[in-house]
Amino acid sequence: MIEALQEPGIPGPRVVADAITSAREQVTVRTRQSRIEPVDARTYTALLEQLQEGFVATVAATAGCIVESVKRDVYGFDGWLVRPPVSIGAGEETMVAVQLKNTTTVRPDPAKGWFSYQFKDRRSFEVLARPRRMKAILLVMATPPRQASWTTSDHDSLRVEHCCYWANLEGQEAAPGVKSPTVRVPTANIFDARSLTAMMDRLERGEAL
Repeated sequence: MIEALQEPGIPGPRVVADAITSAREQVTVRTRQSRIEPVDARTYTALLEQLQEGFVATVAATAGCIVESVKRDVYGFDGWLVRPPVSIGAGEETMVAVQLKNTTTVRPDPAKGWFSYQFKDRRSFEVLARPRRMKAILLVMATPPRQASWTTSDHDSLRVEHCCYWANLEGQEAAPGVKSPTVRVPTANIFDARSLTAMMDRLERGEAL
């Protein structure tokens, strides 16, 4: 019998295989506990982000706005929504910063005036609550836990489940010591091309969001 040589301190093939199996089992357990139904648990979180980015980009395109993604998370924003001036050399761009959050644990009820969203960290809340000249909004997307149901299509349309809601948190406060602040997001604030256009119009006039 020929034995495989193995250098000290370097795991053999069986050890590596066992580690991979263990990692997959842990992912499966976490998936079952959170009730999500992913296509692939390893990419589920990343694709939640991709789904929302696509949703926001589609809405922005319909409203005549450009999405500028933030490559480095320094200020706590994921991107900017920019509406060009009416004509070249006339006026200036209208801009609003956005922080994107996607959750599978919330199913907003249109019959109610708001739903709760809890931040994972206080900093994410504080950057939105801080008064600033350039305005910023929170965009919360409520997504079904079953990944295969995120979109449906036919010859006429592509439907995305569920939708995004926006909230202006400027001036709000969280109690001292609270690490994960909870905010109320109005169910009337559906993020679509109409609401984005109205938002940009108000900002262009110098009005509050």
